[in-house]
Amino acid sequence: MKKLKTDQLQPGMAVAKDILDITGNLLVAEGVTLNGPLISRLAQREIDLVWVKSDEEEIPLTQEEKEKITEEIKEDLDKRFHLVAEVPLMKGLKERIFDYLVRKRTE
Repeated sequence: MKKLKTDQLQPGMAVAKDILDITGNLLVAEGVTLNGPLISRLAQREIDLVWVKSDEEEIPLTQEEKEKITEEIKEDLDKRFHLVAEVPLMKGLKERIFDYLVRKRTE
C-alpha cells in the first residue's frame, strides 16, 4: 500500500483505504479500481492524498499532513455546528465526531 497525491493517480490503480470527504462521507470504497473520471472528481473534491494498493512498503502520513487534516476537520465542524455550539449535547457530539474523523483520516 502506498499514499499518492491525487495528481499522481493513474487509471487502473486500486484504492487501498476508503476515501472520505472532510465530513466523513464515503466517496470511494476500498478495493475500487480508479478510472479517469473518478480521479478528476477526487481532484475537484480537493482530495489531496489517496492510499492505493501496492507491493511497496506503507508510507505513514507526516506530522504536517496530519496537522493539516486535523485543522480542515476542525474548521468544517465549526461551520456545521456554529448555531448549536453552546448546547452541551451538541458540543459533546461535535467532539466525538471530531475524534472519529481525525482517527479515521490520519490512521
